[in-house]
Amino acid sequence: MNVDNLRALLAKATPGPLGPSGRAILMPSGDMLAMLNLAMDVDECHANVALIVAAVNALPGLLDELDALRAVVRAADAMRADAYQVDVSHKDEDDFRWEDRPTAIALAYDDARAAVKGE
Repeated sequence: MNVDNLRALLAKATPGPLGPSGRAILMPSGDMLAMLNLAMDVDECHANVALIVAAVNALPGLLDELDALRAVVRAADAMRADAYQVDVSHKDEDDFRWEDRPTAIALAYDDARAAVKGE
């Protein structure tokens, strides 16, 4: 997903928040921005309008959240290599020390990242 392309599209599009009104998508002024296919089932059309409006209105916040999460992942990736400097494989759980913490964090990070990727 290219966040810059989505942000560029948002910048060119009608500023929100948009609103649903039956088959129509309304601008903040209340004027109609678009009308969905009149041949479509009424309930399906209303659901599509609600989805489009909700998605467009949520997109700026979702893109900001994605940027923040990507920054966290980049920072974690940068710190990960340092976290492997201490070996805790020979210790039992009761013998955990603060200096062992970076390796434990790195291992947990790797497990979580693999789970997110479905590995």
